[in-house]
Amino acid sequence: MADWQRRSVLATGATLTAGGLLASLGSGTDSTEKTPLAEPEGWSSYAGNTGNTRFVAANDGFEEPDLIDWQYGETGDAVATNEMVYLRTGTGVHGLDATTGECLWTCERIEAAGTPAVADGTVFVAGSQLTAIDADSGDVKWSKQLGDEVATSAPVAAFDSAYLTVDGTLCAFAADDGSLRWTCETVRVTPEHTDDSDAVSYVFSTQPSTIAAIDGSVIALLDGRRSERSIDADAVAAFDPLSGTTQRSAQLQAGDFGNGLAATDEALFIENSGEEGVTSLEDTKEREGFISDALTTAAVGDRTVTRGRYELKMTGPESEWCKNGSHAYGPPAIIDDTVVVAHSNPGSSSPDEVVGYCLEDGHEEWCYTFDETEWNDGFNEECLVTEDAVYVDRNGGLTALCPRGKRSQ
Repeated sequence: MADWQRRSVLATGATLTAGGLLASLGSGTDSTEKTPLAEPEGWSSYAGNTGNTRFVAANDGFEEPDLIDWQYGETGDAVATNEMVYLRTGTGVHGLDATTGECLWTCERIEAAGTPAVADGTVFVAGSQLTAIDADSGDVKWSKQLGDEVATSAPVAAFDSAYLTVDGTLCAFAADDGSLRWTCETVRVTPEHTDDSDAVSYVFSTQPSTIAAIDGSVIALLDGRRSERSIDADAVAAFDPLSGTTQRSAQLQAGDFGNGLAATDEALFIENSGEEGVTSLEDTKEREGFISDALTTAAVGDRTVTRGRYELKMTGPESEWCKNGSHAYGPPAIIDDTVVVAHSNPGSSSPDEVVGYCLEDGHEEWCYTFDETEWNDGFNEECLVTEDAVYVDRNGGLTALCPRGKRSQ
């Protein structure tokens, strides 16, 4: 099994290409052909798509939001499609009409926790059980007990399965009936520049965004601190989505601990909680570098937008840009060629904003300004983006911003 070569993304704008690695991920040890991945319709992971990249494509373009369309009186972990918004609040899930904000159904007392995923007409939500809910009616299709007080990642819906980690074990459940397809409890990883006798056994991370799926592979973050000998570095591994066979793995540098990952067809990005930066992995041995002050990743192709404590920046092979502002920017989302973020300066009396920046050069394309300051800063304010709207928590409720007249079209 070939290991990944480590390559950190350069803060000065180095190429993020990882095409060699990601193109070959489907060639696992038990298969000669990649398993095709058709991107499911919906919000299939913690961060939007199967790759966890916070990227949404807009078939009809994305217009500047210029009004508050509606507000729902509760907040929580939300995901959205053009037709519906699904809000996990308390131990249940609410299904909202995206056009009006009306609650069409509630599915309560299912011990739900964390962010749901929705794919092809089904909402998946974890907790003490994994529950599949009919996206239109709110009826429970099936549920599988995971155990009381277990730690779980957010589910990822891909390859007609729901993938999540449960107390350090990676599990694959069939999307149609919840049957358990396979589990993987540990992965043996050989550190760089050592032989197989030095391999160490890892369990899986249960951080929310530590699973992604791309064509031919399910990728998961491994937790060194919860593994044997309390390893001083996390690792990452790719698996055949149908059999669970390990395709390849790589250990991060000593002291590096991941808390999220994102994968495109061209790059794999790991959010590094130890160094507060983002690294990428690829096959070619190129010079090392690092995106510093980078805590949250949005990505499309070979470009990534990161938000840190002090700046928002885009790093790409041909251009880069940076916006300074301590704790001013929330986690980024990308809609087509626009980066959408919440913005509010700590201690400022200026009203809160949702801003759209050009992905290519960072110029401000539009800005929606609220009537008052509510957020202490923009750092923890996350925007949820679809083709028709931007959703953000405000005044104790989920708030929908949209272009004037867009909903009635």
